[in-house]
Amino acid sequence: MLECSLRRRIIYLIFALAFYAWTWNSAFGTLHEPSSQIILHGYISKEEFSRVTQDFTKFPSDRPLKIIINSNGGDLQSALELAKKIYERKAEYHLKVVVYIEDNAVGPAAIFPFLADELYASYFVSWGDIPLGNEKVYSTNILSSRVDSLIDPANSKASLLRLLATSMCDPAVRIIAESGWHFANKGEINANTISPVGQTLVINHYQMQELGIVKQLMTIDKFLSLYQIKLPAEIYERPYVITEPIEEPSSEGPSNEETSKEGTSVEGVSLKGATIRSEGRIILQKQFEVELKKYIFYDSIRPNFIGHVVIDDRTSGINQSTWLYVKKALDHYKETKPAFIILELNTPGGEVFAAQSISDALKEMDTQHNIPVIAFINNWAISAGAMLAYSCRFIVTAKDGSMGAAEPVIQGVEGKLETASEKVNSALRADFANRASFFGRNPLIAEAMVDKDMILVRRHGKIMKLANDSQIRSEGTDPDLIITTKGKLLTLDTKEMIEFGVADMVVPPTKTESIASEEQEIGRWSAQKMALFHQPFFKEIPNATIDSYRMDWKMRFFALLATPMVSSLLFLGLLLGVYLEFSTPGFGLPGTLAATCLFLIIISSYSLEIANSLEVVFLLVGLTVILVELFVLPTFGLLGFIGVLLFIVGLFGMMLPGIGSIGYELDTHSLNAAGQVVFERLAWLSGTLVVAFIIMIILARYATPSLSRYSRLVLKGNEQTGYIAGDNPSDLPPPGSRGKVIATLRPAGKIVISDKQYDAVSNGGFIEQNTSIVVVRLEGSVIVVESLKAHEESST
Repeated sequence: MLECSLRRRIIYLIFALAFYAWTWNSAFGTLHEPSSQIILHGYISKEEFSRVTQDFTKFPSDRPLKIIINSNGGDLQSALELAKKIYERKAEYHLKVVVYIEDNAVGPAAIFPFLADELYASYFVSWGDIPLGNEKVYSTNILSSRVDSLIDPANSKASLLRLLATSMCDPAVRIIAESGWHFANKGEINANTISPVGQTLVINHYQMQELGIVKQLMTIDKFLSLYQIKLPAEIYERPYVITEPIEEPSSEGPSNEETSKEGTSVEGVSLKGATIRSEGRIILQKQFEVELKKYIFYDSIRPNFIGHVVIDDRTSGINQSTWLYVKKALDHYKETKPAFIILELNTPGGEVFAAQSISDALKEMDTQHNIPVIAFINNWAISAGAMLAYSCRFIVTAKDGSMGAAEPVIQGVEGKLETASEKVNSALRADFANRASFFGRNPLIAEAMVDKDMILVRRHGKIMKLANDSQIRSEGTDPDLIITTKGKLLTLDTKEMIEFGVADMVVPPTKTESIASEEQEIGRWSAQKMALFHQPFFKEIPNATIDSYRMDWKMRFFALLATPMVSSLLFLGLLLGVYLEFSTPGFGLPGTLAATCLFLIIISSYSLEIANSLEVVFLLVGLTVILVELFVLPTFGLLGFIGVLLFIVGLFGMMLPGIGSIGYELDTHSLNAAGQVVFERLAWLSGTLVVAFIIMIILARYATPSLSRYSRLVLKGNEQTGYIAGDNPSDLPPPGSRGKVIATLRPAGKIVISDKQYDAVSNGGFIEQNTSIVVVRLEGSVIVVESLKAHEESST
């Protein structure tokens, strides 16, 4: 009996524990159960929204969806598409949506709080202005209707949310906070009006609390802890820094205004007088040294070599020769393995394709070979120079540095530089933004360096892109700080590079020991002779020696050969040499000229890695087929045509750098930078062809007939061996004799006159088989003929 009672109690206890476990899981299980999450951070492009949408389709429908927002702009159409899919999932599967606003939900990201079943926010929130930067995408009534349709009718605050949605979409709508919030009547404006005239509604966390639409205000850390969410490090812990002030603060201390804007603190450390990066997590200057130590390693005993690449082209600019120099330097450093590489920039820019090739190589050096690159802006990093700086993990600048102004230009009619088309501009703008984002820098700043029509402001500490000047907020307690306006390319000075998070550190003028001319020549000197190595972290590197790569005379020569003008001259020499060689008998000076030009084209192409083995195979096979057709086979037919075609394909492949990298940008519906370079070089070659044909016509008309007598391999006079036609010059047909070609004159061939065969040369150009000819003159033992038709036309 006792045993039965004990057994019964154990069973009851098990059921009780199971019941409590089930109850606990029902009540609190969502706090511990991993859930799907969407993170909308910074400016959200169409591509980023597309990626997030694809991820969302894979999320399970039985778990709450968490949306964390800290965004100040993006693509409106893509945002609505994602919001639509979330709403459909809510309607079909009763998906629970939890939204947290961290600091900003401005622009298209402001749509998503209207989907929330639970809305949380941090302190000092800005929420609203949905069409920011997308005013022309949708009309106001359509946008308001679409956002309104996302609001759950069963929500107790549905009517209030609809009011907010309308006013956040339509700048003409006024809200009056009087006995609750409601739409203002036409022309009604008083002290209780919420939004300024002509501006869409933006509300703060106090107003959200007042309206009862936010469940709780909390820090991001508390929200992440509550729902056990871990944000990706590249979003929540970006290596953005607070730098030391460029100028020492006065002894009187900062003014009240300066203190209010910059006098904040992080983890108990005062930030007064510091300059704050406008995006990402705030980290002190010491954290910059932590980032350096994370990627740069040096030996405490043995010598530490530092790579040094200098691009100082204030007159010539970045071009294919610059790419050759940087490529050879990076290949050298892949073998020597320096602790890091300093890319010293002082350049006004240059060719886009060359800059892209260099930029890709710099990123590869860091990510694939673990040798970080530090860009040192020693005065100028303009246009293509800015692209190179953005492709480095760290950027330091001299106190007089400048960076930006990267609008693409092309050479128009009359040789004048003109702004490139919007298609080219758009492609380069996207490229700049991607390169800036790669190492965690603000893409909007990079875009503004390319696009002079962009309007950038800093609003509430965030960088924002505006559609027009009317959106600039110039009134109130915290007006916008205008970064750039329409009609002006963004160029940053040193202070602005630090302020907007482009550069990591300023290298002040420092008195150092001068570098000796012998050291400059060999490219080796003590690192202490550079100002950078008198700054924290760098001055601690023991036995630091600069290994500066130098371009030797061979590289300079190859780079000269690869320039568009010189390569076009070589192409012209090749064409004229071939023509003159075929226009005169034997192999003399013209053939030597053509062979030399072809050789120089090949070696210059190989030096820049323009040519590959396939193009060389095409060229050599084509040349072989042509020679076989000319000197082995009796006629010029299909085989010769194939040889010419293969030769042209191989030759043009060598002379058109980037032809293998041509791509079509779907977003901008235009060719990429490689395509632009190919078309530019193709224009040079086309012009060269026109010039070559003009010269050939002049030579054929006036000079070619007399050139054959100067060929060093042609015998003249009455020599017993080697003359072309007959054993005795007296047996040759006199001028005026008529006959027919039996073997094509190219320009030498065979003719028949009065049933007798002779060797002959044409008076210029080829004469095909079976063409009637007339002897125009005798040059020693050489019969010179021309077609009967041409002779009769010239006679008349």
